[in-house]
Amino acid sequence: MALAALISSCDKNLNDRNKLDKDASNSAYVKFVNLAGNATRNYVYVDGKQASGAQMVYGETLPVHSSSYGLKMTAGLRSFVVRDTLATSTQVPLTFNGNFDANSSYTVFLYDSIIRIKQVTVKNNIEIPSDSTSRLKFGNFMYLTNGGTAPSVDLYSSFFGRRIFTNIAPSQVTEFITYPGGHAAGDTLRTYVAGTNTVLNELIGYTTTKKRSYVVVARGNYNNVLTTGTGRLLSSHTIW
Repeated sequence: MALAALISSCDKNLNDRNKLDKDASNSAYVKFVNLAGNATRNYVYVDGKQASGAQMVYGETLPVHSSSYGLKMTAGLRSFVVRDTLATSTQVPLTFNGNFDANSSYTVFLYDSIIRIKQVTVKNNIEIPSDSTSRLKFGNFMYLTNGGTAPSVDLYSSFFGRRIFTNIAPSQVTEFITYPGGHAAGDTLRTYVAGTNTVLNELIGYTTTKKRSYVVVARGNYNNVLTTGTGRLLSSHTIW
């Protein structure tokens, strides 16, 4: 459940942003977020062709630049393979299909560990705020060492003074809420085991740019309390 303290003020949609791209009417934008623990040398193949020369490492996106809205591809049914090209890698290749609407934005979240790599594809409801706000959604992608199910979580915001997303199950992604853009003091975001005061991880000094859309994710090995590597932590990624 999302609790929004600000009223959304959005008067532009994805079609408005795409006026700069005359060919966007038959295209979709797909961004990959690599949250699969220890997946470090990944390439994405679309319909059998390598999508980019850049490797996608753990905790990063493809395309890698925050100004990129995603891999632009023809709308409709597309097939994907995500794999580590190193011959000795223990990562299991991930093969899946996606059916994408024209003039739309999607995010593919890769998660779990390299021996059980999975994906969730989410369509983004893109609206461009007409004021100085931004937009924020949240996803829970922590995993357990033994392959079990990590707990549901709540996300607290010091700016709002309360939990802005509650009871978010593993591999679930919320819808966007309105969020202050360029908040000078920075926000502190904190995850809790859902319905408890057990703190899992924090993101301190968090800020966004006005009119942009973001996703904050809880990622990493739930059993690993370190805040580096595949330890459980929070990270933010630009969607649009």
